[in-house]
Amino acid sequence: MATTILTQQDHYSNGYYEPYLFPDMNEPVETQYIEAVTMTSTVAYGDNEPMNVGLFRTLSFTSTYQMPIVRPYSGEIPRYLVPHYRLKKSETTSGVCPCFYTADRNFERVWSNPRAFSKALMKYDYVLSPDFSVYLDMPRPLQTANIFRNKVIAAWWQGCGLNVIPSISWTTAGHIEEDLEGWPKYSVIAINSTGLGRDLRAKHNWAEGYEATLAMLQPTAILRYGARQDGEKEEISRYYPNCNRVNLESVAYGR
Repeated sequence: MATTILTQQDHYSNGYYEPYLFPDMNEPVETQYIEAVTMTSTVAYGDNEPMNVGLFRTLSFTSTYQMPIVRPYSGEIPRYLVPHYRLKKSETTSGVCPCFYTADRNFERVWSNPRAFSKALMKYDYVLSPDFSVYLDMPRPLQTANIFRNKVIAAWWQGCGLNVIPSISWTTAGHIEEDLEGWPKYSVIAINSTGLGRDLRAKHNWAEGYEATLAMLQPTAILRYGARQDGEKEEISRYYPNCNRVNLESVAYGR
């Protein structure tokens, strides 16, 4: 197993923070050794530690907003997106991609018990990253915290060996650069439009974020959960029904 000495200069090289965003948790940086992390040891991080700080030791972060860096996904496109809480152990996994486009209470365990949740997802060929809510009327610190959590779990799951399709979310125009930082370019991504309804402000904000996502991330394909919106790039999009409101038998996923 390769071992590398991390110097202070390396600590800030290439515009990224390496896993020592919180150096006071460890020995001095210049004396630390980093070894390649196996799936087993990566999964073990985060158990019984306040705020899941153990997860951060396995990740790299951007230098501007200190967001976790998520790798691109370029694999096959799922046939079905199904909220994780509606999946049954007996269901087939073929073509099924668990997603988290549902109320946060249905998947808060992603954060509170990340190890158990990651093990449960291992049987799927792919999984969408979490989608903790960022409502427009939430205070900005809470919006940032949820966007940060989405990226932390996405990057950590990748370290566990899961094929993670980034699920992109954003808040308002003034914060889109921060919201998108850390998500990969030239990747298959997912975008959710449920909850917009007829709210003109929410629709306008969604359209701004959508255009910014296209410009900054240049996705190769978009998995679109929810109703079509005006101005979408439909030629690279695949649309999926809102499975929170339909009978799963009517979706007939995996059959």
